[in-house]
Formats: sequence, C-alpha cells, structure tokens
Amino acid sequence: MTDWVFGYGSLVTDLVTSSDENGFEWFWANLGNHRRDWGAGMENAAADADWKYYVDSRGTRPDIVVAFLDAYPHSGSSINGVVFAVDESRLREIDRREVRYSRVDVTDLVTTAGWGDGRVWTYRGSEKSREVALRGRREDRAFVSMDYAAHCRHGFSLGGEQALHQFQLSTDPLDLPLRELTMVLSDPG
Repeated sequence: MTDWVFGYGSLVTDLVTSSDENGFEWFWANLGNHRRDWGAGMENAAADADWKYYVDSRGTRPDIVVAFLDAYPHSGSSINGVVFAVDESRLREIDRREVRYSRVDVTDLVTTAGWGDGRVWTYRGSEKSREVALRGRREDRAFVSMDYAAHCRHGFSLGGEQALHQFQLSTDPLDLPLRELTMVLSDPG
C-alpha cells in the first residue's frame, strides 16, 4: 500500500515547482472538513529553533513568533492542496521538516481524481505550535514572513486561477503583520 501526503501550504509550491526534476507523482486534491489559518508558530529566538530560524534585513534574529499556515478541523468546509506519493524514507524526511506539526491520518477526508488507494497523511500544527502562535498574537509578537506568504500563494497560482481562488476562500484572512524575514536553514539532524 502506498502512503500519500496532503500538502496545503508551502509543500504545494515546493512540490509543484520541483516535481519534474524529482519525478514526484502528485495530484490536486481537497481535504474535507478543514479550513486553513495562520495558526502554527515558532519562537524564532528559542534554542530549539537553531536549525531553522529567521533573520531581519540587518541580519539579526528577532525575538518574535513566526506564524505559518495550519489546517484545522471545520465541519462542512474543505481546503485544496496536493497529494503526493511517499516512501518511508521521504515520510521521515517530511516528519523532520514539519517538526512543529503532527502527522495525522486523513485518508477518509481526501478527494481527488487520479490517485490510487493508500493511506493519506497531512500535518496539523502541534498543540505546542498552536499555543506559541496564540501567545505571540496576545503579546503582539506574531508575524508572517513576506516570503513565506508569497511562496504559499505562488504554488496555488501555478494551479491556475481556480486553485488560487479556492486557496483564498478556504484560508482564514491573514490578520497578522507581514515582515521581511529571511529563513536560515541548517541540517535538522
């Protein structure tokens, strides 16, 4: 049985823009009974953010909460995204990348044309990640990276006007300030 991952944010852009060179099999899909929000977050200056953090235009690492897209259960709604086939190695790699998210089985909630059977996973903000985002909002320290927001929108625009429109309709409004931030990555180990 094949495992699949449903991506609904930056994974869409990463996959759609690299699938030709990497040979990934993927399909546009919908995840039922969910909406998207900017509800996952990370403490940018925290020690556990050492493998991924953000710097500002001066090259400093601001003490802020950086917020990301998240999928949350919402009866009667659906979000668009992509499903793509993964083997165990690729699934572990995505688990490491999505360290602030929990992998959740959504097989019965995904609809698409073209993919076979198998288990479908998605990543929802972990309880800690959602708490960090909420705290950042309360303290007026939560921001969304301009590049991240643009990166997510770009992936859906590659799917055409309808995909971008559905992304906008199924995503809660961006109610956090955008900030010019540059992501710094090192090996997560």
